Amino acid sequence: MLFTDRKEAGMLLAEALEKYRGEAIVVFALPRGGVPLGVEIAKKLAAPLDLLITKKIGHPFNPDRETYIGAANIQSLEGKTAIIVDDGIATGFTMFASIAALKKRNPKRIIVAVPVTPEDTAKKMDQMVDAVVALERTDNYLGAVGAYYVRFDQLDDKEVVALLRSMHVKEEKADE
Repeated sequence: MLFTDRKEAGMLLAEALEKYRGEAIVVFALPRGGVPLGVEIAKKLAAPLDLLITKKIGHPFNPDRETYIGAANIQSLEGKTAIIVDDGIATGFTMFASIAALKKRNPKRIIVAVPVTPEDTAKKMDQMVDAVVALERTDNYLGAVGAYYVRFDQLDDKEVVALLRSMHVKEEKADE
């Protein structure tokens, strides 16, 4: 499966997640690539969007945390379903760390939502979470997430913060 861009992949994933609409959900995007998908999913499911920032192995400090924290909301997960979104999975290490971090917050359920993942990684995640929603689970992984996209531009911090702020403004307007 080839996606035009992250927005299209997010819209397709949102459709696949439609059965969760109406539940108490928090969508967690993994920066940077997961944010455009998370925005589309949060809009479609009328759910709050938050970031899930995991530290890279071997790095004592993750500069992304300071950049994004002002745009993110800390969501309570008591009795809620957490949906972790990324633009795809290669090795799975970031997703595994993200799952472990969310489990510590005691959500009702954890769902991983990705456009593409290697089948062996998906099988490992199946054992760790309540559901893995993947548009493509493949035994013939192409070696990089970007190989599944026509346009796979690198996102910079300003683009990510702008996406998060646009969601925040829309949520505030909906509450008025």
